Amino acid sequence: MQAVLIQAICRFCGTSNRMVLHNRNSSVPKCGKCHREVFEKFLVVLGYVYILSNPGMPKLLKVGQTSGSIQRRIDQLSAATGVPTSFIIEAYFVSQNPKVDEKKLHEAMAQFRRPGREFFELSLGKALAKCTEVLEREPNYVRSKHGPFREP
Repeated sequence: MQAVLIQAICRFCGTSNRMVLHNRNSSVPKCGKCHREVFEKFLVVLGYVYILSNPGMPKLLKVGQTSGSIQRRIDQLSAATGVPTSFIIEAYFVSQNPKVDEKKLHEAMAQFRRPGREFFELSLGKALAKCTEVLEREPNYVRSKHGPFREP
């Protein structure tokens, strides 16, 4: 189990709060004194769902998930001898449950899916729109908007 110890000052009453966060208690942390939410925004990120392209497969996008490093996953996929060129990250979304989010996306894009594969034949614009709709959030990174990829 991975956990992180955080010390945060309550923005309402000024009390110093120490808390341990891990994937089992991903509820919004509250102040021990005034019981108000300590953070304005809070999300435990347990992984990512991503959209990859590959210049050697110009009409296909790979939609997948990882609970680890996005770059390490790209490197793993690109290392296969059956892959003509390296994959490029087009977009990613943070996820509290990457396997469930990936399954939702694959079901929503089933009509574009290559049978038995995580590859989809649709435009990047349509893929981004579908992912945004299904996941009900904006991507955290889009290559055409944010430039070269850097690991979050």
